[in-house]
Amino acid sequence: MVRNGQGSGSKNLPDAVTFLYRLKGGEGKDGIIIAKISEANGYAQKPLTWAAGLGLCEGSVEPKAEITVGQLVSMIDKLGYTAEGVVSTDNTITRIDGLKLILDSVID
Repeated sequence: MVRNGQGSGSKNLPDAVTFLYRLKGGEGKDGIIIAKISEANGYAQKPLTWAAGLGLCEGSVEPKAEITVGQLVSMIDKLGYTAEGVVSTDNTITRIDGLKLILDSVID
């Protein structure tokens, strides 16, 4: 589900951000311009601009970026939730079931 290092080509940042966007009902800022937004899948474009507007993504928002467990836990924390039982690491999430497992652990 997670691995050390780079290079798997997984594209879980848009999926994670889309889940959090839907969880929060899209509340917050919109309209942040992301240079490479056209590279994102259509379903993820508005959630990615939403996440950038709220400062959920550290640094630039890359629509095709991988996401680490630590980055996802940080986003969840910034929204006021807790990822129950998840240890923040620099391991990259490489499969959608790993992403789903973490997102299913989100509690108020």
